[in-house]
Amino acid sequence: MEILREPEVERRTGLSRSTLRRKEHNGTFPERVQLGENSVGWRSDEVESWLQMRPRASGNRTSIADALDGFSAELSSIIRGVDPPEMVIQEALANLGKHITTTASTVRDYEAASGD
Repeated sequence: MEILREPEVERRTGLSRSTLRRKEHNGTFPERVQLGENSVGWRSDEVESWLQMRPRASGNRTSIADALDGFSAELSSIIRGVDPPEMVIQEALANLGKHITTTASTVRDYEAASGD
């Protein structure tokens, strides 16, 4: 796991320091990691996931359905990695994954019908 310092996160996301703080406070951006008394960073895998999940500008955006598919795939990976494999947790995550897949299908149908 690589830790990205603030200037690198700003460069990769195109967000300013104040926007990063606001989004983090609102829960719409990964939380920072305190590295020292005066230094912070972000986990590179969390920043990359955020970049993959966020909507893109028109014409080159990730659809909601594609984002849900990505989340469902990540959830499947988590299910396989639950250690120890507690059945209650696995079943709950599997059910959530099914709902996400169904929602993605519904959104994809809506987008196709509306021309998005």
